[in-house]
Amino acid sequence: MLGFSIRKVHTALKFTHNGPNLKSAVTLFDKEKGAPKSAKLNQAELDDLKTLKSIWTYPKGTYDRILYQELDEKDIFSSANKTITALKARNLENSDVLFPRGTKQEELEIWANTALLKNYKFSAKSSKENKEEENGEEKNDKKELTELNLLHNLTIDESSWNQSIHSGVCALYARDLCNTRGTEGNTEFLAAQAQKLYSDNPGKVEMQVIKGEELRERGMNLLYSVGKGASTPPYLILLKYNGNPQNTKKLALVGKGLTFDTGGLNLKPTNSIEDMYLDKSGACITLSAFKWAVEMSIPINLTCTLAIAENAISHKSYKPLDIIKSLKGLTVEIGNTDAEGRLCLADAFTYTQQQEKPDTLIDLATLTGACVVALGEQTAGIFGNDSALINQIIKSGEFYKEDLWQLPIRKEHKKAIEGAAADINNSGKSRYGGASQAASFLQNFIEKDVKWAHLDIAGPAMSKADREQFSKGGTGFGTQTLTKYIQKRVEEEAKASK
Repeated sequence: MLGFSIRKVHTALKFTHNGPNLKSAVTLFDKEKGAPKSAKLNQAELDDLKTLKSIWTYPKGTYDRILYQELDEKDIFSSANKTITALKARNLENSDVLFPRGTKQEELEIWANTALLKNYKFSAKSSKENKEEENGEEKNDKKELTELNLLHNLTIDESSWNQSIHSGVCALYARDLCNTRGTEGNTEFLAAQAQKLYSDNPGKVEMQVIKGEELRERGMNLLYSVGKGASTPPYLILLKYNGNPQNTKKLALVGKGLTFDTGGLNLKPTNSIEDMYLDKSGACITLSAFKWAVEMSIPINLTCTLAIAENAISHKSYKPLDIIKSLKGLTVEIGNTDAEGRLCLADAFTYTQQQEKPDTLIDLATLTGACVVALGEQTAGIFGNDSALINQIIKSGEFYKEDLWQLPIRKEHKKAIEGAAADINNSGKSRYGGASQAASFLQNFIEKDVKWAHLDIAGPAMSKADREQFSKGGTGFGTQTLTKYIQKRVEEEAKASK
């Protein structure tokens, strides 16, 4: 994983631009003597600066190889992405990166956070397999970029810096969990990750685990039914962190954790089933955001509920047109066994609200292909019952370029999920407005006076190729939307208490 050191350079890192010829000089930092030295730029470097907003310098003696980065306030993300691409193309393991006078700490945080994400690559290759054949000769893969030394002239607020960097680290943790393939990354695997977080934080985290037949015995028939056909049992795991005992408010995070989704007896076809190991992304992301809050000792009362199951095919699988009673008491007719995520979430919503009485509940789920059709693969849909909450989450996502767009829950969507022989149907009466119908289904399980937001991350949670700072496979999208929302919520609660 990419590490950072941050060093203040009091003499300033600056370029001087003189007239149309763009004559410039860069101040370099001598690591041994701690003194700046001015180096003239040649014409090629001047041309790079003018067109690329960055230049490479290769000083002699005690100077390291250095990249000067001129930040564009409108696109810091692009700056970081291009820098990491350039560094890796040169097969470097570490580098100094110089930032200009006037760089703000928030800009430096976003830049470093983005660089951390851009440097990620998931691989399960062995060391021998990391060698490629080229022209009949062995060629080693490029070195991993392991450290950047960020040179600046800021006075750093370490608390803010650490929270931002650790947010990125937790997003990478989410990616690792998401990218673990179906056979290894089964329900026991995800439960073990929650157990490890609990064990690593004695006295800070409480944990409840309900699995297998116990789910049915305690009335969580929807979650149990989805997972009962698999070789590993379904789980409901609730993690609790009381970071601000004096505050009565509680935030609940709920994540869909389908470790592999075959579609059940309504089997998914080829080209739709292969990446369904990523259907656990919602649970991985909520767990990662919870991990961030605990490890940063954020003063908030927070719960994280993971609805974990594998939607498999066996003689035990639940069937189309089964009628199943939820924990809340509503009966659900199964129109399609591939609309399983909302079933798992429904029981998780009810259990969380019964046990913890949160004032706000946010869920994340790779819930519907319909949301991807509506918004594309780079934007998540957001639904809910409180406009202020929705706007706060959208704004939080913008900070780290995780884009969300509000979609409606209208009367026709509610009518579409009415059941013929049960209270509601899990698949609705038509394929139109599928994302809104799914959100309408979930809303039936939100209690009065609970503020609720549902993030359908089916598009941006997974990617077929590297895109900016989002990696191929599981992207961890949503982790940093949650961490930034939690930060803002804590700030508002602190102001309200004064």
